Amino acid sequence: VAIMSAASLHKFVSMDGTKASSYEPSGSGKVGIQPHLWGYETFEVEHYPDGIIAFKAICFQNVYLRATCNHWRLMPGAVTADVEAVVNCQYISEGSGGCSIQEKFRIHPLGNNGQVAIEPVAFPGRYLSLDANSNIVTLQGTRRDCESFYLIFVTFL
Repeated sequence: VAIMSAASLHKFVSMDGTKASSYEPSGSGKVGIQPHLWGYETFEVEHYPDGIIAFKAICFQNVYLRATCNHWRLMPGAVTADVEAVVNCQYISEGSGGCSIQEKFRIHPLGNNGQVAIEPVAFPGRYLSLDANSNIVTLQGTRRDCESFYLIFVTFL
């Protein structure tokens, strides 16, 4: 599957897990944005109970999309949060018990047009956000245009 921005069509979540070869407490690798659809922009979806999923990299063995938030504070009257959110990769070795809560997500349909919001299980009420102008994938506490995606099913021959 590929994760394409609904606000910026043909902008895809891209994951470079080249340096993700062992477990790192703070994750590793780089998650960004690309205007094309190749290997770094495709994921295998792993299913868990209760509709929870994980995005496993196609190009990097045992590497998963990961989200964490070290600090989250919404100031009174503020529209955006003071946040230290990180979206990167995590290496999960086989036989380790599988993904942690930071590599698991819930998918929320947004109406009937195929758009979804992607919520990290570890951070309820926060959503994956793609800012094409800044080339940043992060978390936000809103579900506006930057937090809307299409999951594109991809087949490689």
